[in-house]
Amino acid sequence: MTRDEISALIEPQGFRPFAIVTQGGLRMEVPDPEFVDIPPISEDAEVPSYVTVYTTRRATVAKFIDLDAIDHIDWDVNTRRKRA
Repeated sequence: MTRDEISALIEPQGFRPFAIVTQGGLRMEVPDPEFVDIPPISEDAEVPSYVTVYTTRRATVAKFIDLDAIDHIDWDVNTRRKRA
């Protein structure tokens, strides 16, 4: 998966909750775009090859997920988008 693909998934317009599933079986639910950070690209460094996903459990924990480790996106999630 690429940075651009993840960026497209977390666009607020038309956002749909999903889960990132890694090749190792880790599943991180993303109920809202605010649960994913994509590091910025700086001119003097390599393009970061990971995303940060925050847990939706009681304690917030950041997981750094290598883009190459993402196996697939699962759209079958039990979370609902926050209503404004």
